[in-house]
Amino acid sequence: MFTEEIKGKEVIDKDGNAIGIVKDLMITRIGRVTHLVLTPAGLIEKIKGKEYLIEFQYVGAIEDVVMLTETNEEIDEEKKELERGKKTKEKSSEQTEREYKCPECEKTFSTEKGLHIHQGEVHK
Repeated sequence: MFTEEIKGKEVIDKDGNAIGIVKDLMITRIGRVTHLVLTPAGLIEKIKGKEYLIEFQYVGAIEDVVMLTETNEEIDEEKKELERGKKTKEKSSEQTEREYKCPECEKTFSTEKGLHIHQGEVHK
């Protein structure tokens, strides 16, 4: 019943700017709402023809309209920061997974510098 009640409602950000109209909801298998699927309107109308996702965590209240706890710009900035964090984690995990092997004794090192120090000290 909740999904049918929220579909078609206007979504506004914390400053009262129209963001879109709820087209659908993304729901997990256990029935937890994760995202609102919006048809863009107002400030984000420039992306017409595309659906726009808002994480349900940003929903502050559902009355005649769906009111968000942040502005659209703040939500977009948080998404960008999360994406930057994911990319940084991916890069660091790639770097830590790489091993440098000494060709003389086959000992492995996590950094190229460590390998060079080893070679200079052990295999002079």
